[in-house]
Amino acid sequence: MFNIFKNRKEEPEEMERELASIKFHIEDQSSNIKMSINIDDYSEECIEALARIIIALPQDQTSTEVLSIVQSFLMKAERPDMIHLLVAHLTEKLTMSGVAVSSKKEQAPCIKPSELMT
Repeated sequence: MFNIFKNRKEEPEEMERELASIKFHIEDQSSNIKMSINIDDYSEECIEALARIIIALPQDQTSTEVLSIVQSFLMKAERPDMIHLLVAHLTEKLTMSGVAVSSKKEQAPCIKPSELMT
């Protein structure tokens, strides 16, 4: 699905046309996440490709695939310690955002007491 860690030494015989891409990055002196969106042209084919990327972003499968690729890359680079560091950061960020979300929601029981009586 994704190939974010391309081996730059290997040059393919023929470059494929990149229809659309979305790149997220953080610069040295900034804590803000920046985004670059590129499309090859304004054809329907490129706009459809961009739509497919946008739809894929919020899916759990996308996050799982990205994590799998990162894990494979770090294992090949013989840096399994970085996998643990990445998971620690993800856990921290998800916990912080989860606490903020759960404190805003009022939790209701899955089964109402009145349903037990029937």
